[in-house]
Amino acid sequence: MRVLANLDKGEAYKIKKGEQVIIADTGNLNSLYLENLTDADEIFKKSISLGYVDHHVADTLPLIQEKEIKCCSTQIVANFYEDVLEYINKNNVKEIYIHKDTDLDAICSGWMIKYLGENQKLPEIAKEMAPIVNKVDYAIYRTENPENYAYSFPGCMRGIMNSIKFENFNDLKNNPLYANTRGIINDLGKRIAEEKTNNEIIKLLDIIENEKQINPEFDINMPNFNEFIENNNQISSYVKSHLTLGINRFLKDQDEFNESVENASIINFQCYNPITKEKTTEKIMLLKSNSPLKTTNVAYNTYQDRIIAAYNPLKNWFAIGIAAESLKKFRPTMKQLCIKLNHIEENKRKQLYDKPFKTSEEIEIIHKIESYKPVEAFNGADKLKLINKAPVPLVGGGALIVQSHCGLIDSFDEFKNILQDFAKKTNSFNCSKDKYFE
Repeated sequence: MRVLANLDKGEAYKIKKGEQVIIADTGNLNSLYLENLTDADEIFKKSISLGYVDHHVADTLPLIQEKEIKCCSTQIVANFYEDVLEYINKNNVKEIYIHKDTDLDAICSGWMIKYLGENQKLPEIAKEMAPIVNKVDYAIYRTENPENYAYSFPGCMRGIMNSIKFENFNDLKNNPLYANTRGIINDLGKRIAEEKTNNEIIKLLDIIENEKQINPEFDINMPNFNEFIENNNQISSYVKSHLTLGINRFLKDQDEFNESVENASIINFQCYNPITKEKTTEKIMLLKSNSPLKTTNVAYNTYQDRIIAAYNPLKNWFAIGIAAESLKKFRPTMKQLCIKLNHIEENKRKQLYDKPFKTSEEIEIIHKIESYKPVEAFNGADKLKLINKAPVPLVGGGALIVQSHCGLIDSFDEFKNILQDFAKKTNSFNCSKDKYFE
């Protein structure tokens, strides 16, 4: 069996009759198949029976949203491995599709399905690994000290993955077959880099599983998982070198985040708290960052009580996120903020489209916007008539807003003014009644 990262995140992929494929951590199964089910386990079992070992569509259903502990794809395999195995055997599965830009959940669930199909049993390490990956995927994995994350199992695995992928991209960026003249990797290059990276991680997971079988006392929850990798003779020097690079890069990112916090702006806003049924004063922490998504991810280890807004002034790109612990409190606010940002994008596009004389760069932006297929910024956004060509999406169940790749908010000062204006107007906000956000 092969694990192939050939689907986009959230891509709607319809498994054809007779296709020997199972999909993990993506696939965008039509929710109509799941909406009338009244038991959470049956939702996942039904999805698996159709070939989709995925949580993203299920997470939008009220029955799953009300659960305090949800299931990522790796946890789904661990919980319902008999159903997964039944689908594999019934459909003679040869390939496992996961999403591009592979994360820990995608690769671990893909590997577990591969192991399950080849060995007809669940890996010994699965029951320990799945809860860890689950916490990471829902951004609630915490270490006593944020820096200690780098030495944990998920910290080591993600560090290795990111470091190998970075090296692979560097190797390909000067080859015209895999990159343009500016060194930007094309789809073929990304696929090759992703495949090399994922193959190394799958080999590493095989070694970890072998260790668990030899030594039942082996615990991947150990605080210094890096020592197991460094001292294991089966693990290549190539992977060990990328472990060191990955750990060092994470510690550097943490130091850079700590420095950016010193220069951060705090914007106070009024938030209707659906838990206490009262309005409270809350915070948006605004930071400048070379990597907004990385900044929000690092921030969750330290701050679970505020919205993190990070902006890259060089690339004019932003990410706004909240830690999973504050999702119930901030979800309505995040939705309102997403609506505001999409209205601003709509107005800026109208101004651009109405310009009588456009530069070649502006024409290129318009063509790029129009090339996108229609998609909702969030579930139910069509009812509000928000833009649906490359909108500013609200993802992660309402926990993350990201700038689209052709967004027109083009300066840090403009971004800051938008947040400040939003904060001034929150006094009038009431708790959203949208079923997807409550």
